Amino acid sequence: WKLLLRIAQPIFTIITTIIGPIFVLGATTIISFVVAVYFKEILPYNTEYASILGVINTIISVFLVFNVAYWYYGVVFVSPGYTPLNQPEPEDTKRKWCKRCQSHKPPRSQHCFLCGRCVLKMDHHCPWMGNCVGHFNHRSFTLFLIWTTIGGLYVSASSLQPFIETSNYKTPWRFGVSREIVMFVFVASISVSMAVGAMGLWHLYLAGSGQTTVEFYMNRFKASAARKKGDPVPWHNGKYDLGWKSNWQNFFGGDKGRYSFSWLIPPRSPVNGDGIKFTLRSDLQFNCWSA
Repeated sequence: WKLLLRIAQPIFTIITTIIGPIFVLGATTIISFVVAVYFKEILPYNTEYASILGVINTIISVFLVFNVAYWYYGVVFVSPGYTPLNQPEPEDTKRKWCKRCQSHKPPRSQHCFLCGRCVLKMDHHCPWMGNCVGHFNHRSFTLFLIWTTIGGLYVSASSLQPFIETSNYKTPWRFGVSREIVMFVFVASISVSMAVGAMGLWHLYLAGSGQTTVEFYMNRFKASAARKKGDPVPWHNGKYDLGWKSNWQNFFGGDKGRYSFSWLIPPRSPVNGDGIKFTLRSDLQFNCWSA
């Protein structure tokens, strides 16, 4: 099995290197197509560009598109954070060690077989981003999900009436594109907003509970194993759960003690922490280089 993994990892890395940009290009193409049809056909159908309502609608629409693009490429082009390669193996056996990377493994890091690297505070590898989601881009990924959901709902609400008109063949078709394209825009926007919205809620839960997707399943597995043995069930959210307010603060940043929503919009503020040292529930500092 280990030999099979060693053989498969370079293959996975090559495939990911090729497929990743294709997925990113595909996502960019679909989003750009929907946005183009929206601004050319849907928006002027609802409000004239020259009217006050049209100007407001245009500003809101541009703002939504900008945020979707900003946070999307903030995941694509921002490294999640990797451990250094080819480090000297420690004599201290308490330290976690990755044989594939020949590197120390900080707490919360996981080896990604697709990237071929250990990722700091890894959540998952996203093919649509062509990148891993980890410590330094998890916030951008979550904000992309939030703004894509809002944008998708906005487009689907705006294109609802044109979508209804696609089934009415008695009146002249008033759009410069086919009925099928209008149908596609509505179905794609509502479908994406539902799917991405569900994923966005999931990652908001993870942010509030101080977990990653990997840690969520690990914590549930530990709790299940403890129940079977009759042992006390460990804290289900893990040792990094500091309470939802502190978890939210650590994940999104912002000023402590203030209910600011500045983290929702660009520009990105620096991510809290270095992906190596984390605060435990006991308020002790946990550092992989000394633990």
